[in-house]
Amino acid sequence: MWTSVGGFTMLLLLLSCLLSIRKSVCEAADTITTIHSIKNGDTIVSSGGSFEMGFFSPGNSKNRYMGIWYKETLPVMTVVWVANRKTPLTDISFDYPSDTLLPGMKLGKNFEAGLQRYLSSWKSNDDPSPGDFTYHCDPSGYPQNVMRNGSVEQYRIGSRNGVRFTGVPNLCWNAIFWKIPLDCYNSWSDGFLKYSDVKLPDTRNSLFNVSMTLEECQKAYSNNCSCMAYANLDIRNGGNGCLLWFGDLIDIRDFPERAGQDIYVRMASSDSKIGTKNIRGLKSSSNRKKRIAMKVSLPLSAGVLLLGIILTVYVRKRKKNKLLLKREGR
Repeated sequence: MWTSVGGFTMLLLLLSCLLSIRKSVCEAADTITTIHSIKNGDTIVSSGGSFEMGFFSPGNSKNRYMGIWYKETLPVMTVVWVANRKTPLTDISFDYPSDTLLPGMKLGKNFEAGLQRYLSSWKSNDDPSPGDFTYHCDPSGYPQNVMRNGSVEQYRIGSRNGVRFTGVPNLCWNAIFWKIPLDCYNSWSDGFLKYSDVKLPDTRNSLFNVSMTLEECQKAYSNNCSCMAYANLDIRNGGNGCLLWFGDLIDIRDFPERAGQDIYVRMASSDSKIGTKNIRGLKSSSNRKKRIAMKVSLPLSAGVLLLGIILTVYVRKRKKNKLLLKREGR
C-alpha cells in the first residue's frame, strides 16, 4: 500500500512538473533565447498578437530569410524587419534596422561603439538587401532626421520639438534660401522679426541651449551679428530651450496654419518695420525693394530714351542744314 501511494505521489509530482513546464513554454511563446531553436515553418507571435517572426521568401525569390511581419491578414505580406539582409543568420539584432522603425529600435550614432543605425529601403521586392534610400539621424549641429537617395538629400524631416518633427507635413514647395545682408558694425540697430507656421531651417549650422528662454536668448545674442535666427527647442508648455542659427538659413518652408513653428529672424534696421508675420514677408520685402527700384529706373530709362531721340533729331537736322548751305554756296 505504501508503495502504491508513493507511486501515485510521484505520478502527481511528475504531472505537476509537466504542467509547469508547459505553462512556462506557453507564457514565453513570444520569446526566443539562445537555448531555444526555431525551424523552417515555425513562427513566434508577439504578446500583443500584432507581429509574427519566422522564415520567409520575399516575392519570387527562392532564398530564405528570417524576419518579422504583421500577423494581421493583408493583401500583401508586410515585412518590417529582416535579420539576414546581406549575410547568413549570424547577427539577429535590432542594432541593424531594416526599412521600418519598430518599438525598441533606435536611430542615430552610438559614438562609443561607432555604430550608425539607420533605415534603408529594399533593393527590390525580391531582394531585402539595403537599397538606395536611407533614413538617417544627422548628429551634426542639433540632431535632425534626413532622407537620402544615395548621397543626395531628398528631404529633411527636421528635429523633434517635443510634439512633432519640425519638417512635417511634407509639402511640395521649393526650399527657400535666405541670405540676409546686415550691417555688422551697427548690429545694435538690427532686430528680430517673428515668422509663424514655418518649417525650421537646416540645423546643421546651429547651437542649442536647453535651459534658456526665448527672451534670454534674444538678449544674449542680439549683439552677435552672426546669429541669424532663434526658436524654441521644445514647444510644449509654452515653450522652453533655445535653438540658434548662425550663417545662412537654408530650407525654410511655409506650412498651413498651426502646422509649423515660430521663428525669430534677424533683419536689418531698414526692414525692421515689415508687418507681415510669415516667411512671405521677406519675399514681400525683397519685392518691395524691386518695385521701388523699378519706379526709379523706369522714369530714368524713359528720360534717357527721350534725350537720345532729341539728340538724334538735332544731329540729323544740323547735318541737313549744313548740306543745304553747301548747295547754295555752289
